[in-house]
Amino acid sequence: MAKFKAKDRPHIDPGNPTWVTVRDWAEDHRAAIRRLREDHTADLRKLDQLLGAIGSLTDLLNLPEEIREAKKDPVPDENHFGIPAPNGDI
Repeated sequence: MAKFKAKDRPHIDPGNPTWVTVRDWAEDHRAAIRRLREDHTADLRKLDQLLGAIGSLTDLLNLPEEIREAKKDPVPDENHFGIPAPNGDI
């Protein structure tokens, strides 16, 4: 499986109807899983599996921001505004 590279992916428009549907589904599913984790009769293994599912859904919901951040160009150097740096110590 190829490594996922966020910077190579297209931006996800938060208002896109497909993304809105996926986001709403993931939020509802995550809320349901959180309710299942509140069951005090569940064994530790089941609680760990549910926690992993919550983490995966949270990662999915953060995907648009992750892609946006990955596409930001880093500042090339400290003189990026074209203003000459002062000579000597400040």
